[in-house]
Amino acid sequence: MALPICDRCAKSSVLCGSCESKLAAGRINVFDVEASRALTGILGDEADFTHAIDTEDQVIIVAKDVGRIIGKGGANIRALSERLGKKVKVIGQDSLKEMAQALIAPARIVGINTLLRPGGGRGYRIRVEKEDKSRLRMGVEDIRRLINAASDCEVEIRLD
Repeated sequence: MALPICDRCAKSSVLCGSCESKLAAGRINVFDVEASRALTGILGDEADFTHAIDTEDQVIIVAKDVGRIIGKGGANIRALSERLGKKVKVIGQDSLKEMAQALIAPARIVGINTLLRPGGGRGYRIRVEKEDKSRLRMGVEDIRRLINAASDCEVEIRLD
């Protein structure tokens, strides 16, 4: 089981000192805690995800094994949605391109460019077809924030 919080905290209603300090420092968020506890209740020790992000109308779960969280016939994702009280979307964290496509679809990605920042930093620019702006399921800034949080890299989104 690999969750944002420890196994003991995922099975209890109180956070230990270590998990509490992660939450206070901003390395995890409240939805990481809630989703960890909900998934542990559904999958037991097989619960495994990296990050949970709350949006206005859904919770997005970033995971390595998307199929396990969705479950056979979508049973696990329905149970998770009921426990969290919101629609749940699961996206893989295999590559930045796949993660971006999952959040941006059905709009089309024109390209992803690597940006070299002053001081040796690296970021990415995701270019989206300008005509597809109306096809985006959420705002450009919301998508940017979600990708930044899920991928731990600096991303900007531009409509071309």
